[in-house]
Amino acid sequence: SSSAPQRYGQTDALKMARFTEVMAVQDAALQRLTEHPALSPVIAVTAAITADRDAMEALLVSGNGAGLAPALRQFEALLGTNELAGLLEFAVFEAPPANASLAMAAWWPRLRHDPATRTLMIALLGDAGLGSSAVLALAQEPDIQTIKLLQDSAAGESVAAKRAQQALDLNRARLTGEARP
Repeated sequence: SSSAPQRYGQTDALKMARFTEVMAVQDAALQRLTEHPALSPVIAVTAAITADRDAMEALLVSGNGAGLAPALRQFEALLGTNELAGLLEFAVFEAPPANASLAMAAWWPRLRHDPATRTLMIALLGDAGLGSSAVLALAQEPDIQTIKLLQDSAAGESVAAKRAQQALDLNRARLTGEARP
């Protein structure tokens, strides 16, 4: 539909539909998502209802629009830590950088104590597409292990080293009240 109120009504109706109906709508929308990214909100709603990993991955790869960030927050509530960490890894390696960045921002606060996710984020500091997003994530209330990894990574003149130092500087500024909210 080209009418925003009608689209909202349709997605709200999905929340009250039977599971089999939701699955049927999800399957139809998934088949068309790559050609019609406007179906992203439909996939977001159905994936949150079905907890279907394939639908979540399809949304990360082909989804866009205002409904993507709220959908990612819903996925966080549905998934266990290991499942969420796996989905973040999928996003980093398979999704467009903009979508992977959204996933990093949405899920890092919960995953920041997961050693594999922490290692992945440190490794992304040198990445051209995701390095800045990794800096912002790693600067958010880092634990001792993250600070140690950032300090170890900050030695040198590489892009990754400079970004590690930037994450440390952002965290220091936040702690000393120098950063603006």
